[in-house]
Amino acid sequence: MSILAKVQKLKSEALAELNNKAKEVRALNNELESFLSQARKEISSETDSIEKKKRELIREEQRIDNLRKKTTTELENLQYITERRIDWHIDDVIEWFEELKTHGKDPKIIDAYINACYALDEKLAKYFEDKPRPAIETAATIRLYKKENKELLQRIQGLEYQLSELWAQDEDTSEKEGFELVEDDEERVKYFLSSTEYSSLSETERNQRALDNYLRKHHTKSHIGKMYERYIGYLYEKKGYDVEYRGIEKGLKDGGIDLICRKGGEILLVQCKNWRLDSTIYEKHICQLFGASRFYDKDKIQDEYIGGLFANLDWERVIPIFVSTTKLDDHALEVAKTLGVVVQNIPFEKTYPIIKCNVNNGSKIYHLPIDQMYDYTKITKPKEGECYVSTVLEAEQKGFRRAHRWSGERN
Repeated sequence: MSILAKVQKLKSEALAELNNKAKEVRALNNELESFLSQARKEISSETDSIEKKKRELIREEQRIDNLRKKTTTELENLQYITERRIDWHIDDVIEWFEELKTHGKDPKIIDAYINACYALDEKLAKYFEDKPRPAIETAATIRLYKKENKELLQRIQGLEYQLSELWAQDEDTSEKEGFELVEDDEERVKYFLSSTEYSSLSETERNQRALDNYLRKHHTKSHIGKMYERYIGYLYEKKGYDVEYRGIEKGLKDGGIDLICRKGGEILLVQCKNWRLDSTIYEKHICQLFGASRFYDKDKIQDEYIGGLFANLDWERVIPIFVSTTKLDDHALEVAKTLGVVVQNIPFEKTYPIIKCNVNNGSKIYHLPIDQMYDYTKITKPKEGECYVSTVLEAEQKGFRRAHRWSGERN
């Protein structure tokens, strides 16, 4: 074979081998592109997954942060509530000794109060144990305080005997309005008028001006409470109840019941609280009314009462009702529901018909709220013309005259 032929043969073989290698390279290149494409897809998918997880982690972090803030706030509120309950019980002790003036010296009553406080604290501790996110330490703190509080109240019980002689003294008149200490009704009218007004106005005008000035007057806290009791009593009288104004008539000896409202066989024992709208009523007041209702009129309506701690009342006809101008906290509402105490929220309305027009032995007499016999006068005979009116002129147009000076004995 010639050299040229050999060269051509080698060239052909080299080209063939080169083509094979090129095919292999293209195949490898395609494989590489496919691999890179798959890798890109996987990387992209993984990146999306990482971003998604990153967003989830951010959201979880925010949730944990919010939960931490909420937990911190709850703990602060819990601490505040616990501290406040301690303050409330201190106030309870002071107020209860004041309330005991209405009950005399029976140690069973304060024992009942101590046990009630003890039971309420246990209920509060149980609440913190059983709520969705239990506060075990708080429950333990309340139980520790509960025990200490009971011991403190029991020690204080001894003071009741030392105070009993003071309670036996006549009712303190320091909270009475000045006009209430005046015996003559006409002098009471003068209390609300200037000398010029009294001398220049007619009797009708004098009485109306005195009434207007009385309603505008800045009253003591005690008298405002009396005015609210009158208003609530008026509302029940309008519903047909015979109302006994026990709180006004007996003062500190009212037994914890301000109004006794009777109609048919039904007896309503009403406690009235005219407090500021921004104040809150707690369970102690509900418990006091419930306890007072258990002792209600035990000598008159319970032949079976033999000196036990609780009276055996017919609860179908004796209903304790708590009336207030302000709100009760949730726990107080729960206690009221459990004990069967009816809760009513009734704002104080001063503009109701406040003059009492009474028919007595044929005489038609009207009484102003400043008169001595006002709170002892009942409007129970509407068929005979008895009624409430808003103005002196309205009373006189109905044939009623102002009450003369009263000098008899009150029942």
